[in-house]
Amino acid sequence: MVFQEGRRLGDQMRKELAPFFTQGMRHDLNEDGQSFLEESARTLLQLKLELLLADNEYEFDFIDAGASFDPERMDAVCERGDARNGTTGMRVRFCIFPAMLQYDKDDPTLDDKSGHLSVLVCNKTFYPRTDTIRRNVVVVAKATVLLD
Repeated sequence: MVFQEGRRLGDQMRKELAPFFTQGMRHDLNEDGQSFLEESARTLLQLKLELLLADNEYEFDFIDAGASFDPERMDAVCERGDARNGTTGMRVRFCIFPAMLQYDKDDPTLDDKSGHLSVLVCNKTFYPRTDTIRRNVVVVAKATVLLD
């Protein structure tokens, strides 16, 4: 199933990305290019499956404008995209890319080994939920922010 879905997504990516290339992307894309798109799609599907079945929860942490810079959760860049030194107390102007957090599951009664049912029951998502208690939070990837 992952193989077939990878092939379908690879073909869809080729069609969707074609307008963004100056010379276009021919429908008869060479075998290496098509294989690359299909392999990328399969890798993304496998990653999604692994994250859905993981023992931990994951969440995007969007930093609000005006928040105080926190070097433990954020990397600062200038408007050209180059790294910039940020110090605690500086204010965030804009969050370019959110941080990714990992934390323990909220409901330890669910058996992760029960497969797809636990995924559906958990309703895993990367978006913040207000009803979740986050225990043992780890910053997996820092947010990228522009500072004032």
